[in-house]
Amino acid sequence: MEVKSEDPKKALREHIWEVMEREHLVPYPLPLTGRIPNFYNSKSAAYKLCSTREFRSATTIKIHPSLNAESLRHLALKFGKKVLTPPLPGNNFLYYLLDPACIEPAFHKFAASKKGFNKLGIRCKLSEIPRVDLVVVASVACTLQGARVGKG
Repeated sequence: MEVKSEDPKKALREHIWEVMEREHLVPYPLPLTGRIPNFYNSKSAAYKLCSTREFRSATTIKIHPSLNAESLRHLALKFGKKVLTPPLPGNNFLYYLLDPACIEPAFHKFAASKKGFNKLGIRCKLSEIPRVDLVVVASVACTLQGARVGKG
């Protein structure tokens, strides 16, 4: 796809959102505009990432708070990884830390949800952030080389 616009990133975002809605590639929430898409195969994508050497060797993983990463956050906890997740805007700390050693396994799925990490996550300031081994960022689109476009 060739994007012709004063702002090619904005045009690409709008194109991706329009196609994903038109092709019914997103269960919810709709409309997509201004959001990181919660795509249907996000759980499969999470399992695929968990099979990588980078994931397996990581101790602490920063994972974006978007709905499409909930399965990944859950799997990370299930596999014993510490998870750092940024809070929603308006907070005075940088991350929630989810430590599977401090959360009963029966609550890992809940802890991976937005409501859960807001309730069970430990609020971390800059000086309290553990060493991060892997960062998973949200995107609306990305190139084959890995360059990404966020929600704007």
